[in-house]
Amino acid sequence: MRRSTWLLWLLILVLVGLLVWTFLQLGMITVRVAFAEEQTHVFEEMRKQASEALAKEPPDVKKAVGSLQYASNYYPSGTKQHKDSRLDRIVERARRSCVREIIQMLRSSTVEDLGNAPDPWIERYAE
Repeated sequence: MRRSTWLLWLLILVLVGLLVWTFLQLGMITVRVAFAEEQTHVFEEMRKQASEALAKEPPDVKKAVGSLQYASNYYPSGTKQHKDSRLDRIVERARRSCVREIIQMLRSSTVEDLGNAPDPWIERYAE
């Protein structure tokens, strides 16, 4: 075979390799985005459960704190997402927002202020 034919086959092989690599990367990104969507959905569900528990008469503080604990510990940073990746930062921002909102609801319902961290609330009210 001539040299130009070998170069053409080499170019085709490299291009096919790049195409396969691109498809694999796209697949991984799709999976990570699906994980991020699922994680942020769980945080929204925990926020909703806490709100419903605290709207009861009398407020179900233990259930709300259970939601706080679940949201705080649900797949920590670096488990479903690469640590410090853009998706990880999005998920962790959603987690912090959820925790902050549940704690604010707990403050209103219990008329206590145990701070902004979830652990004191969990230690005080968890089963």
